[in-house]
Amino acid sequence: MEPPKPIAVSSLRTGKEKFYLALFCLISFLVWFYFGLSIVRQLTAVFETKEVSQACYIRDVVSDTITSVDPNLLLPTERCLTFTELSEDEQKKITKEQGDALAKFTSNLTTPIMFVVIFLFTLFAHYVSVAFIRINGVKVGEKQYPLLWNAIQKGSLRLGIRTPPDTFVMLGHGVLNAFATRLVFRKFIIIYSELADALIEEGDERQLAAVFSHELGLHALSHTNLFLDLFLLPVNYAPLLSFPLSRAREYSSDRVMATLVPDRGSCERALIKLAVGKRFGNKANIDLYLKQASEEQGFFTWLAEKISTHPHLPNRIRAVRKSLGIVGKTQLDKDY
Repeated sequence: MEPPKPIAVSSLRTGKEKFYLALFCLISFLVWFYFGLSIVRQLTAVFETKEVSQACYIRDVVSDTITSVDPNLLLPTERCLTFTELSEDEQKKITKEQGDALAKFTSNLTTPIMFVVIFLFTLFAHYVSVAFIRINGVKVGEKQYPLLWNAIQKGSLRLGIRTPPDTFVMLGHGVLNAFATRLVFRKFIIIYSELADALIEEGDERQLAAVFSHELGLHALSHTNLFLDLFLLPVNYAPLLSFPLSRAREYSSDRVMATLVPDRGSCERALIKLAVGKRFGNKANIDLYLKQASEEQGFFTWLAEKISTHPHLPNRIRAVRKSLGIVGKTQLDKDY
């Protein structure tokens, strides 16, 4: 039996993600371009300013001003003045102008350097936290939690991920969750033991596949790309500005989940367990849950989502249904 062909992952990006990604890339490009242009201009001004002892100056008799010029461009009637031939006030003025140019050049470097320093510090802290997980977590393998390993292998194959992410199980202290991350070129998926316990105990391979398909989607869609994060620094460090892209990315990853696991029950059960856990998640009436969410609409519920990196869970379930062709577009699908 031939292995399934990889799906076109890029086609699963939501329209909102494409829009926000293009917008934020444009904003970041303009910010970096502005910084780069300012630095180049100031750097040019600094290097064009010769040593005062070697500079050539001419005095405008009408305006009584001193100008630095290229000696080769002097008119026959003009005489080149050296720095020592200038008056004390003129020397002080020229020295001050050169100092101001250097200070402006230095100040223009401050903001981009600050961005990079914060990014490097965050990256360092990230490396330390992932190192802690790599040492203390249990790595999933063919002989270590084979049910989880099979789900990762199959999902990676479908998404065209040549090297499946290293997957670790880690104590979540009661939290049922999983997340994807990476260290430059090495991909990781971390699943908390509580969620792993719930999925392994039930032996439901479709729910396992749903959980890991979402995390694999984050990798396949370059949501964990550190180079892209570095480019998007001007936006990423303005949290409220970057949150819409983060929410749109979650919807795109849910699309990947619905594509790889086109089973409504498995996708919905996997999602609702993130809210109420294993036992209550299995017993919850999801239609009533969505109806409850519709009745709880208001300004603060709207605001709670807008200041969050993730969409409200009912919205994600509705979006999954939409991906599976079960429901049409609703009011709560706007971010989708």
